[in-house]
Amino acid sequence: MRDDAVRQAIVFMTDRLGEPLSVAQVATAAHLSPQTLHRMIRRDYGVSPMVLLRRLRLAKVRAELEAPRAETTVTRTALQWGFSHLGRFSADYARRFGESPSRTLRRARLAIPPGSNWRAIAPPSVPEPRVTESAVPH
Repeated sequence: MRDDAVRQAIVFMTDRLGEPLSVAQVATAAHLSPQTLHRMIRRDYGVSPMVLLRRLRLAKVRAELEAPRAETTVTRTALQWGFSHLGRFSADYARRFGESPSRTLRRARLAIPPGSNWRAIAPPSVPEPRVTESAVPH
């Protein structure tokens, strides 16, 4: 029954990733006390409920940045999934995924696989001058 309560808590969080949530709200939805929820989430996932919520949100943001639409921006996506402090979001994202959210988005737009050296295969910001045959002395 307790494992069902943890599943219920996770479903509750997952269904509301873009909303501000408290441990008390999640615990109430799972029919647990906040202390029991904290203990059970820590036992099963090794983190607090709020850290788990942040990780779920970060995963959602990453999924959207890796499959961007034309209007996708880091700011809009972060705000949509419940991150209101963008500096903290960016630092948490980089710690979790080893790259900045803007780099994830840039890499996805260039269709570069994760872990690749995207700078080596990205188009240069300033193109090399083109040399035509007429410009080369004979």
